[in-house]
Amino acid sequence: MLENSNSPAEKAIAAASNAKHTAQMDAVSPQGKLAALRVPVYLLHGAGDSVIPPTELGYLAREVPAGELRDTLVTNMISHVSMEKHVSLGDSWGGLKLLAHFLRDAQA
Repeated sequence: MLENSNSPAEKAIAAASNAKHTAQMDAVSPQGKLAALRVPVYLLHGAGDSVIPPTELGYLAREVPAGELRDTLVTNMISHVSMEKHVSLGDSWGGLKLLAHFLRDAQA
């Protein structure tokens, strides 16, 4: 929210926070750290995640080595760390498809 603000004061707050926490953010970021990964990767993210935006899945997917990313899914089935009780048939089908692909690779 601060980074998208037009307010000079809010932009200054965001810049100061980024500068202060750069080392911490780099330590937990997958950027540049997955090149040696040699396992099938499935990425699942909650569409309604209020902590980590679903757009982060795209950034993570680009870090996975070519050929290792098997499937991705952003779904309304989950929020941040919990399952949703009422989901559409399409969301349920997407989740089952991802799970089936995962289990197929796990048995190989």
